[in-house]
Amino acid sequence: MSTIYSPQKTTDTSKNFRAFYNVDPNAWVSAYLKPSHDESRRLYNDSAIPHAIIDTLARYVIGTGLRPRSTPVRRYLGWSDEEASAFIEEAEAFFNLTTGSPDFDYYGKDDFNTLQQEAFKTILISGDLLLHRSYHDRSRRYRPYVQLISGDWVRSTDNDDTKRRTGGVLFDSRGREVGYEIVQTDDNRNDTFSSIPVTRFNGRTGFKEYDLIILQSQQSGLIRGIPLLNPVKENILLFTSFDRSYVTRALVQSLMTVFLESEKSISSDLSGMEGIKDLAAPKPEEEEYRGDAELGPGIVVRLAPGEKANVAESKLDGTDYEAFINKNLDMIGAGAGGVPRELILQSFNSSYSASKGTLASAEKGFSVYRTEMQEKFNKPIWEQVVDFGIRTGAVRMPEGYLDDPVVRAAALSCRWNGPTPISLDPVKEVQALKMAVDSRFMTMEMAIQQSNGNDFEQVQDRIDREQERIHASGYQPDLGGDENVNPSEEGQGSEEEEDE
Repeated sequence: MSTIYSPQKTTDTSKNFRAFYNVDPNAWVSAYLKPSHDESRRLYNDSAIPHAIIDTLARYVIGTGLRPRSTPVRRYLGWSDEEASAFIEEAEAFFNLTTGSPDFDYYGKDDFNTLQQEAFKTILISGDLLLHRSYHDRSRRYRPYVQLISGDWVRSTDNDDTKRRTGGVLFDSRGREVGYEIVQTDDNRNDTFSSIPVTRFNGRTGFKEYDLIILQSQQSGLIRGIPLLNPVKENILLFTSFDRSYVTRALVQSLMTVFLESEKSISSDLSGMEGIKDLAAPKPEEEEYRGDAELGPGIVVRLAPGEKANVAESKLDGTDYEAFINKNLDMIGAGAGGVPRELILQSFNSSYSASKGTLASAEKGFSVYRTEMQEKFNKPIWEQVVDFGIRTGAVRMPEGYLDDPVVRAAALSCRWNGPTPISLDPVKEVQALKMAVDSRFMTMEMAIQQSNGNDFEQVQDRIDREQERIHASGYQPDLGGDENVNPSEEGQGSEEEEDE
C-alpha cells in the first residue's frame, strides 16, 4: 500500500514526511543545481530584502577590499630586521602595482579590490566560484592574471553523475578533485550547451590553475556550494507576498469611491454629471446588461435599484504589519548569513547597548566569512603574484627559496586587513581601546587595526613624518588648552600655589 512515506510518491507532502533515501549529499545538490542557481539569482535581482542581505554582507566582510600585509617568518628565515623590512616593502609594492590595474582581470575590467567584491557576491548568490589563475603575454611580457567563473557555469553536459563526475566536478580513483567541466553555450547563447573539461593542475608545471571555492560548507564531503538564499527562499516569498497584499489593501482603502443607491430606476440624462457610472441603465442591445463597479479616485458609481455596496475591510492595522515585517526580517537575516535586521534596513532604533550587542554578534559571523575569503581566495592570489615577482627579480629573495617549500611558505606568509566594525559612539569606543592598551589587554597594533583597519607601522611612520614636518616649520598645534596660558609659563604655578 502506497503512503506518504513511500519513495514512489512525488507530492510535496510525501517529500516532507518520508525519509531521504539517498545517502550521498552531492547527489541531491547536483540534481537541484541549476534550479537553485536560477531561484537565487532571481531573488537577488527582483527582491529588495535578498539584495540588501548580500550587499550588506559584502560591505562588512570585504568593504573596499582586504589589504595585504606581508608577515614573513623572520626567525625561520634567519633575516635581520633590515632584510625583512626590505622584503615586506618590495613584496607589498609589487603586489599592489600588479593587481591594481584592470590588466590583472582576465576580462580587463576591474582591479583586485573590485574583484574581491565580485567574487564574494558570486559565492553568496551561486554557492561557489571557480577561480582561474594563470599568466598571459601582454606586450611580449608575461603577467599574472585571474579569471572569476561563476558556479552557474560549472556543469556537465548531460547532467549525468557518475563516480568520477558529480555536479561538473571531476574526480580521480581516490575521490580527489582533478578537474571541472565548464559550460560552453552556442553562438546565440541559448540554453543548449556543451561542457569542456579543464584540469585543476597544469600538467607541465604542476601549478594549480583552477580551484572551486566554497565558503562555510554545510556538510563534510560536499563538493558544490549551496546558495545563501536557498534556505530562506520560502520566507522571502511569504514576506514579499504579504508586503504586496498590504500595499494593495492600503491602495484600495485610499481610493475615494461613492456608491449612489436608488429605490427605483432612473433613466434621466446623466450627460451633465461627469464621472458617474449608471449601472442601472441597460445597453440598447442588451436589456439585462449590468456593468462592473470599479474603484478609483473620485469615482461616483450609481447602483441599480435594490443593490447595496458592501466593503470587506481588513482588520490589519499598522502595528500588526510592522510586527510581522520585523519578525520575518529577523528570521530571514538569521538564516542568511546571520545578518541582523538593523543592518538590513540600516536603521538603529534601539539603545546603544542593544545595538552594540547586535553588531558585535554580527561581526563574529562577518569575521568567519572574512577569514575564509583570505585563506581560499586572497592567499592563493598573493602567493601567485609575489612568487612571480621573486622569480622575475622584481622582489629580492635570499637563496634557497626555490628549493625548499617550507622556506617559500615562510616568505609568503601574509595577513589581511579588512573593514572595521561599525561605530555607534566613537568616543566610548576609543576610550575603551585606550583602556585596553593601557591595561595591556591588547597591543597598539591591535587597537589601530580595530579602530580604522590601517596597518600599525604605516600609521606610526606617517605620524613620525608629520611630527618632523611640524617641528621643522615651527608650527604649534592647538590641542584644546587654555588660550590665556603662555606656553613659556605653562607648568609654573603661582607663589601661593607653591607655598601650599
